[in-house]
Amino acid sequence: MSKFVGPPKLCPCGKVTHLNREYPDKGYTTYCSDPCSKKYRNANKSYNVMMSDYDFLYEQRITLRKSKDQIAEELGCSHIAVNKWIKFHNLPKVRYNESNTDVLLNLRDKDFLYDIHVLQKKTNEEIAAIIGSSKATVSIWIKKHGIEANNNNDYPRARGPSKESQQIVDYIKTIYDGEVSIEVCGLLGNGLSLDILIPEFKLAIEYNGLYSHIYRPTETTYSRIKDSTYHLNKTTLCENKDIQLLHIFSSLWKEKPDIWKSMIANKLNRIPRKIFARNCVIKECLINEKNNFLDENHLQGKDRSNVKLGLYHENELVAVMTFIKSRYSKTYYWELSRFAVKTYTNVVGGFSKLLKHFRKTHPENIISYADRTYSQGKIYENNNFKKLHITPPGYYYVLKNHEVLIHRRSLQKAQLLKKLNRPELTEFELATELNYSKIFDCGMLVYGLD
Repeated sequence: MSKFVGPPKLCPCGKVTHLNREYPDKGYTTYCSDPCSKKYRNANKSYNVMMSDYDFLYEQRITLRKSKDQIAEELGCSHIAVNKWIKFHNLPKVRYNESNTDVLLNLRDKDFLYDIHVLQKKTNEEIAAIIGSSKATVSIWIKKHGIEANNNNDYPRARGPSKESQQIVDYIKTIYDGEVSIEVCGLLGNGLSLDILIPEFKLAIEYNGLYSHIYRPTETTYSRIKDSTYHLNKTTLCENKDIQLLHIFSSLWKEKPDIWKSMIANKLNRIPRKIFARNCVIKECLINEKNNFLDENHLQGKDRSNVKLGLYHENELVAVMTFIKSRYSKTYYWELSRFAVKTYTNVVGGFSKLLKHFRKTHPENIISYADRTYSQGKIYENNNFKKLHITPPGYYYVLKNHEVLIHRRSLQKAQLLKKLNRPELTEFELATELNYSKIFDCGMLVYGLD
């Protein structure tokens, strides 16, 4: 008598699977074909990677209030796996429909909540973790009791600066012995803080972890909202107080720390090496030479420039300026694509010397762009460029669990459709389905020279 193997199964692609050819008694296969097996088996393994990320699981479970079953269904795993990771991260216990007796006793005790929230200055999230409830439930009961919620700035900064932010502070202290303030609250208002502030130079620095700074426009508190203007608003609030703000995104800090350190040293007048452009000669760079120099000394790296001018000091390349035909403006002929100086080096007059050399043989007008993430465009204004306008914030994409900024040109709808054939979806919807998130910059200052 043959063993009963059960009804046919459906592959995740929707097709009916087949009996196991080698071991028919084991029943139907999980996948309909080898391609589906490779595709979905590897996809299912990714849930462990995703749930190993505390911020991701916290958002799914606590912020978005998803049940274990819902998270499991979306990730293609069992609720047992979800529960394992919840326990591993020690996330607060959540009871969305009801609280057990002990929890309810604490929530109903007005004196207890007043003491722990107002006097001890515990956040709703911390209280929830202590009593085994959810942040939302604690917030509801605080309001029920008529207890005035703490201002965001009243909470103690228990976590302190991130490891990378502390690295930046430690570097600054090796070259500068003045005041360096960290975790500055209250200066900008609205519960916003600054990671680093150097009052003497009116310079502020924000270290922006990619995942914590992705597009999140539906958060409930101002300081947690990450809409398309979040980074720009911080920059503008600082500029209103005559402070320049540098936004250091985590991927670029890890990829090009020396460029950032050199930039900070320059802002603090602590560049160790000074060269005068009048002591340098100008030569056309070789393509590889130019590209290597830009990769090592410019945050945006190499380009596809038509004209590539190098400034050489005793046969050493110390600065590069490149030009391409204008890409986005029909009014301007040339675009100044890159200007880079060797790290930890100040080439006095380098920009103007290279620009004048270019203008001798290329009299057409020029357009260029200054990234407000780290520039105020002063070098253009000091060289007779006119500010034309300011662009709104642009965006990059970030793939979940990957510390890389991806330019939006690489993930336009045509490219995304190659990965997911859903033409009815928008670019953003396709990207979201493929685990990409947007992250916005501060826009560009656009300059022209006639």
